[in-house]
Amino acid sequence: ISERQAVDGDTKSIDDLVKLLDTFILTSDISEFWSRLNLIKNLLNESKVECETIGLGKVALIRMLESFWNYYSRFAPLISNTKARLREPIEKRLKDEVKLAKWDEQSYYALAESSEKNHRKLMKFLRDYDEA
Repeated sequence: ISERQAVDGDTKSIDDLVKLLDTFILTSDISEFWSRLNLIKNLLNESKVECETIGLGKVALIRMLESFWNYYSRFAPLISNTKARLREPIEKRLKDEVKLAKWDEQSYYALAESSEKNHRKLMKFLRDYDEA
């Protein structure tokens, strides 16, 4: 294999990786965005360490991952604001629902039933909150 073919092969594989990572980020939910972006950041850090310790020539890959990280990390404020905006009404409903129980005036069965009902409502709110 000539040196030119090796460079073209690396370029093609990097182009394929860019498409794959782009799809990986664009198909994520708002809640998964940072986790997926951090996976890419970890890949970047591992590539840097490998390049420094072993001396592999992954400069093009490192530059691509840095560019990718820099581009998508610019959306952080928008993602955070959207996430907060979606969670705000759920937090309000949750705070409105939370009440102090009167333990001394309820029978065991009424207390158990009330606790079960409140537990189901809180779990519903938490599921909605996690989805947002």
